[in-house]
Amino acid sequence: MKSLRLALPVLLSFATVSCGHQSLMPTIVQTRVAQSFQSEILQASEGMLFPSESDFPFTAFELPLHALPDAETFAAVVGHAGETSQRLDFSAFFARFTHLEPWMDEGQQAFVLDMQNLQKIYEKHSKKLAVYRIGEIQVHIYIVALVGGRVVGLETLSIET
Repeated sequence: MKSLRLALPVLLSFATVSCGHQSLMPTIVQTRVAQSFQSEILQASEGMLFPSESDFPFTAFELPLHALPDAETFAAVVGHAGETSQRLDFSAFFARFTHLEPWMDEGQQAFVLDMQNLQKIYEKHSKKLAVYRIGEIQVHIYIVALVGGRVVGLETLSIET
C-alpha cells in the first residue's frame, strides 16, 4: 500500500504533462473517444452494402473539423467543392432505412437491422449528427457525428441514375 501512495503522485504528474498552460490530456482523451467510436461503427458496418444501382460498402473517415459545417463547406473539405451538396437531418435519413416491412427478403431485413444498430451507436456517442449527400449520379453519402471534438463517421456511395 505504501508503494501505491508513492506511485500515485508520480502517475498524476505524468497524466498532467502540459504544453504551455494547456494540458495534453483532453486532446489524448478526445482522440481516444473518436477512435473508439470509429472502431465501433466500422465493426457494426462490416459486410454491409448500401443499396443503390450498385451496392457499395461503408468506409470510416475522420476530418480536420471541430463542428458540423454547412453542406458546401463539408463538400469542399472532402474534396468535392462546387458539387451539388446537401445536409440532411440524421433521423430523417435513418427513417428511410430502419423500418422492417413484410415484403422484405432476408437480405433487406438484415440491412434494416444493421442500420438500426448503426443509428443506436451514433446516438449513443453524440447528439451532434448529420448526413451529407454530395453529387448527383454518383452520390457520396457521409454519415457524421461530432465525437471527442472531431468529425468522424462512415462514407458510402450511392449510384442514382
